[in-house]
Amino acid sequence: YFMTHYFYSVLGARYTFDTYWFNNVPIPCYIATQAYFCLYHAASTVVLRRLTFSLTPRACRIAAFFLVPALCYIAALFETTSIAWFPHYDFPDRRAMYIIGSAFYGMYFLPTFPVLWAMDEDPLLSPEQRREAKGESRSKPQRWTSIEVAAAALASGMLVIFLLDFWRLGFGALHEGQEVAPLAEASGKVPFVQF
Repeated sequence: YFMTHYFYSVLGARYTFDTYWFNNVPIPCYIATQAYFCLYHAASTVVLRRLTFSLTPRACRIAAFFLVPALCYIAALFETTSIAWFPHYDFPDRRAMYIIGSAFYGMYFLPTFPVLWAMDEDPLLSPEQRREAKGESRSKPQRWTSIEVAAAALASGMLVIFLLDFWRLGFGALHEGQEVAPLAEASGKVPFVQF
């Protein structure tokens, strides 16, 4: 909800189908976003888990430094190419959207992929320690509490907002001729609900 305006103000994306809108996004898209994001985060956790079980903790951190951004870009590129075939989704420059827009969109996942991975695995354990812990119950002391999960999710969301806004302020819109839209318009109406 809070970060969807970047798709329009920075990437120039737009939906053209007739439906109810919330924060300039068709309401059905919120439901589809849940499925997409669950898929990306589950897949990234599987890949990162393979990494943690096959490398020492130091090698794992080094590999993750390169692998996490690559996974972010791949997830973003996957969605960009898959949604491009939807007839009611449009953006001005397809090539720029695939190459640069996917890098921008990948920043949504840069903070969240490692956090979800850390919730699922302890990347500082050695492969032997992980194998030993695998047989133990899931109620080990390092299990995350609901408060820790909520704090990590909120912190990740804030990092995403920082990354996206730094891009918006530093680089502007995806292509020339497109103005970066203001975050709020003084229209006198409720700013985020349109029927």
